[in-house]
Amino acid sequence: MEELWFEEELTLDEEVVSLSVKELTNNRETQSAYANEIRQLVRGVVQADKPRWQVLTAEQKPLQSGTKSRFYLVRLGYQFYVPREAHEKGTRFIFGRCEAHLRAANPGQPHPSVYQVIPDMIVEGEPRKVTIKLGPEITVGDYGGSLGEISTDVMIGLITPAVTGWPGEEEREPFWELRPINKDLTGTQHLWLIVDVPNNCQAFRLSSRVEGDVQTKFGPFGIGPKEKLWDNRPSVVIEAT
Repeated sequence: MEELWFEEELTLDEEVVSLSVKELTNNRETQSAYANEIRQLVRGVVQADKPRWQVLTAEQKPLQSGTKSRFYLVRLGYQFYVPREAHEKGTRFIFGRCEAHLRAANPGQPHPSVYQVIPDMIVEGEPRKVTIKLGPEITVGDYGGSLGEISTDVMIGLITPAVTGWPGEEEREPFWELRPINKDLTGTQHLWLIVDVPNNCQAFRLSSRVEGDVQTKFGPFGIGPKEKLWDNRPSVVIEAT
């Protein structure tokens, strides 16, 4: 079983609630009732597994172009779900955006950067279990092993049908956009990073946050965490070896 990193509720901004009820009715009493219902329906929860990582060996490393650095493969895992009361009334996750942030753990040292996000683009098919093949050519392929191996191997995981990833600002804020093709976004979603760590960076900090869209009887809404600042987000320190 995966160790929980953090769990938090994703909620709707109150300004959006106010604008939404005004579009539905001009009656003040009715607006209040609609606002309460929207708050109950437009809800979601995300759970994040504690990141797993490993140093890449010489055989696993991608092409370096002569740079002096170390490479780490990091696996992130997220679960999306809707509280039962909202789920029973039709609320479903239809989109997820999983973000990470990399920075040196010690002041004055160079920051790590994203060498590659995995997957960077998967646009069709069913949710499936996959394995990452490393080396100068990095590929994602279907995996036929047992489910028990998922919790012990950083290179094995589960992904949703449609995923697009980017290295983000300064190649230090990677993010993935997840879109289910036929169903709502449920179950575990695994995402990977290959992190390029300069030799004089002794440790780096990895933070994460998640946003999403839910479909309700009132239409789609974007929801997110109350705390968005990276310095205040859950993080782990990975010692460079």
